[in-house]
Amino acid sequence: MGIPTGAFVDDAGQIKDLTVTAPTRDGDAYIVQLQVGGAVAFSEVTVLGETLFGYSPLPDVLAPPGNNLVCVFYFDNASQTWLFYDPRPEFAELSTISELTSGEPYWIMTRESHRITFNGQAQPHTCHESACWNSIVW
Repeated sequence: MGIPTGAFVDDAGQIKDLTVTAPTRDGDAYIVQLQVGGAVAFSEVTVLGETLFGYSPLPDVLAPPGNNLVCVFYFDNASQTWLFYDPRPEFAELSTISELTSGEPYWIMTRESHRITFNGQAQPHTCHESACWNSIVW
């Protein structure tokens, strides 16, 4: 989702002054996971202020598909080349996409149909027969 800044934990263990930059629109909600040391907490957060569109680092933004994600492809018009992201560890150094850019189209391949949240928007990600490619605009 973004990189948190300015956060601290008070004497009661409450997180204070957490600021997160999120590529979304005012009023959108996220389920966020916050990990401090070994403790993990989940909460729904609604964006209430001005938001900025930009870049979303991988693989965090594609974590919701879990093991369902096969790969992501993007065609770079400037260089006339295809770029890709593959979540398998053996492709970590070969993947050429490290972040998603707002407003850009991506081809996403999954193992099966499901509803998924991309860039704060819930969308159906469907398969037809064995083809599970979907085009999305981040």
